[in-house]
Amino acid sequence: MTMSAIPPGKTPISYLQELCTKRGITPQYDLIANEGAVHEPTFIMRVTVGEIISSGKGSSKKKAKHCAAQNALNQIHGIATPGQNGSGDASATSVPAPVEGDGVGNPVGELQELTQKKLMKPPIYEFTSEQGPPHAREFVCTVKLGKIQEKGSARSKKSAKRIASQNMLNHIRGLVEEGGNAVIEEEEEEEIPLKFYQNVTKKSTKQLKNLQGKPLNAPATNYCQMLQEIAEAQRFEVVYTDIPELSAYGMHQCLIQLSTMPVAVCHGTGPTVDEAHANAAHNSLQYLKLMTKS
Repeated sequence: MTMSAIPPGKTPISYLQELCTKRGITPQYDLIANEGAVHEPTFIMRVTVGEIISSGKGSSKKKAKHCAAQNALNQIHGIATPGQNGSGDASATSVPAPVEGDGVGNPVGELQELTQKKLMKPPIYEFTSEQGPPHAREFVCTVKLGKIQEKGSARSKKSAKRIASQNMLNHIRGLVEEGGNAVIEEEEEEEIPLKFYQNVTKKSTKQLKNLQGKPLNAPATNYCQMLQEIAEAQRFEVVYTDIPELSAYGMHQCLIQLSTMPVAVCHGTGPTVDEAHANAAHNSLQYLKLMTKS
């Protein structure tokens, strides 16, 4: 039966790799079975190329891999899969695509498991672009893990995500082979105390501008109301907690928690509960004024 022609000097594996490189994807090979007696083993290899999944049998892993690659090339070129490849010891069969989450041939799940074992932040996936004509649209997925980025492209978002994950796994395995242990550097973050408040400054509201433009010692100022208006505008919550014990000076005590990032807690005292609340709100406003100052 007709098979996909291989250019002179190339093997099915190298030719498949060449075709895939042009499309920005990487063939994924998996050993899915080892059958037969010890002295006459039969290996079954599976290759995943985008949405194409093929398998091949052989008396060695190399032969099975060559057969799987040849079968994938047949599918790419629209040639029916042969029952035998002519050598008598390697056949090709079609296998169903693995489903995300099944744990077998699932690079997305494997990458997720790796990050959990390493106590790292999970990978971040982004679909950065679409390319190709409408009838042959390809999706491009970028996966980020620490400072490492890899991409994958395919006819569906699911396959592009799988390919990107596999490329990331290959990258990590390469680091292991080179250095004996993969050390993935996490992206450096801004200092936490500044992160939220810099964002607040960028989207400064009228209430926040008023806070910056007036002193916080004007008589008859309702500090609790002023704080609440800023909280509503900036979308964080204000929680008052009364402390049962009086202070050393016999004053009522109160804590205010602001659900900002990071969370802020301010203390206040007063001869009455309401005045303790007002003092805590005043201190919270002083804190916000300082942290959001341009």
